[in-house]
Amino acid sequence: MTRTTTIPILRWPHFNLMRNGKEVMRSFACSTQLAFSLTKTKYDLMLRPFKKAMANMQESGQQLRCSIDSVERFVQPLRNEIKAEEEVKAVNLYNARVEQDMGLNDCNPPRKP
Repeated sequence: MTRTTTIPILRWPHFNLMRNGKEVMRSFACSTQLAFSLTKTKYDLMLRPFKKAMANMQESGQQLRCSIDSVERFVQPLRNEIKAEEEVKAVNLYNARVEQDMGLNDCNPPRKP
């Protein structure tokens, strides 16, 4: 064998190992990317119903808030009326206590010493 034929024969395993190493690295990178993509897709599919439910709850909450505001606007005049009646009762009770303390409700006025 001559030198020109032995060098390519000796070089071939080296190049083949290099090419195989690059292919193994590419395969690992591809497998990692595939695993990441599948995991992301799996979690997206798992969480989609929850996200949809939360969006529906938010929409329902806004509708409920509008309904409560409507009821509040309806009830507010009644509340003001009841509050006014309670204030009148409180003032009458206070006046009755003051009159009682001063002796104005008694038929017999208090004696002066």
